[in-house]
Amino acid sequence: TDGVLEFTHGDEFVTYGFLPNNNNNNVKTTTTSVVQQRQDNNNDLLEMGFVGDILEPIFSAYQAVATEHGIRLILSYRNNNNNNNDDDDDLPGVWVSPKSLQEAVSNVLDNALKYVVLSNPDPVVTVEMHDLSSSSSESNSRNDGVSIVVRDNGPGIPSSEAPYVFQRGYRGEQTRERVPGDGIGLGFAQTLIHKMGGDLELVLPPPTTTTTTTTASSAENSTNVVEEEERVGTAFEFRLYR
Repeated sequence: TDGVLEFTHGDEFVTYGFLPNNNNNNVKTTTTSVVQQRQDNNNDLLEMGFVGDILEPIFSAYQAVATEHGIRLILSYRNNNNNNNDDDDDLPGVWVSPKSLQEAVSNVLDNALKYVVLSNPDPVVTVEMHDLSSSSSESNSRNDGVSIVVRDNGPGIPSSEAPYVFQRGYRGEQTRERVPGDGIGLGFAQTLIHKMGGDLELVLPPPTTTTTTTTASSAENSTNVVEEEERVGTAFEFRLYR
């Protein structure tokens, strides 16, 4: 269908409606020469591939979409010295299903583009890729692969909703009326990445402000204090391994 990127995977069907009406921007699965293949625990065929090559058509398509909607989409690579690069030459190969990786990253990017524009005069989405050996994160002991972080400066996800973002059908209270969707995309993306032996996690930024609400109960002559941390921006990190 013109203007819509569609993927099928097993019994699932996902539609991404942000692609421009231009047949020249059709996204196709592309990989570098396959040097190794193996089967994962689900008997799915994985390839040793390079994420920059696999995701290049996805980034190109969404760059056009972002420009059309007044969103800055920034792609960067970081080498082992924590310096930004213009290319992905320093990224190692990882075990992936190329089409599934494209689906998963497309789903997260699609979400970012939809939510970043909410009450935001300068919407920005960044995609940063780096060798896991250069990461100082203590959340995962493995450092033999590639990290892909999709980050936006949109309204953010409240900490109270964070445990449910990958739950099938879940939609946040603050945005469910403002952004169309069915709440299956993030969970589906995480399932695809897990089948490759990788990880996909929500990374909450530090809170910018804390709102305190006090309610009084005359019947019990008591007060309740509720604190809600407010955050700006959302980040999702993919980790793929060798």
